[in-house]
Amino acid sequence: MRTAHYLVTVLLMCIIAHNCFAQDSLNNHPQKKLYNPLPLMPQFKGGRDSMNAFIRKNTKYPCRARKHNISGIVQVDFRVTKEGKTTKIHVYKSLGYGCDEEAIRVVKRMPLWKPAMMGREAIDMDYKVDIPFGTKWKNDSPAGIPVSY
Repeated sequence: MRTAHYLVTVLLMCIIAHNCFAQDSLNNHPQKKLYNPLPLMPQFKGGRDSMNAFIRKNTKYPCRARKHNISGIVQVDFRVTKEGKTTKIHVYKSLGYGCDEEAIRVVKRMPLWKPAMMGREAIDMDYKVDIPFGTKWKNDSPAGIPVSY
């Protein structure tokens, strides 16, 4: 009887020890590392210089703003969809006197954008752009940034 009790005890200890070593063996296998890639911002076709040229060419200074000598920048916020379309356009920073409406009109006329990317997948992403009014574009400014005179 004592031998059977001893044999059962040894057998249980072997089973418990085996389970402990079996769990440790999982750490020896290299695990696949998961990561979240950072999104790439949407891009106007041709880059920032092309976008600035498009804005300069297509923006018309509203008569009411000209009459009241209004100048400044309208910031327009919009979404670039997976397909590259501009949607959900609204004014983030307003100037008034018809400038806000003109800025929205210009953004609506923009050609398709290169959409934002998350890894290899196109995603929708919000974007903000400045539309200048009553300011001149200085040719030697970096990336065609509008400069007031």
